Amino acid sequence: LAVAVGECGLDYNRNFSSREDQIRAFREQVKLAIELKKPLFIHEREAHADLIRVLDEVKEDSGSSGELLLPTIVVHCFTGTKEEAFEYIQRGYYIGF
Repeated sequence: LAVAVGECGLDYNRNFSSREDQIRAFREQVKLAIELKKPLFIHEREAHADLIRVLDEVKEDSGSSGELLLPTIVVHCFTGTKEEAFEYIQRGYYIGF
């Protein structure tokens, strides 16, 4: 029984895949979470700006359908700045350290 979509996200620290490939895969995983109405369990390392941009773009793209836009989001493996943490929290996302 699946309770969330993930672990998915962006990791620019290890770069096992190119940034472009990571962004493309992450975008599709966010869309899948919206379609399945499941929370997102997100891994983010050194990719805050791109992660926010992808979430905002998918949210905008799905907005015209009138559906719930983004599911509950947990950002784990958080290693960012205090300002980045506050941005996640202000958006209603949960973070893990």
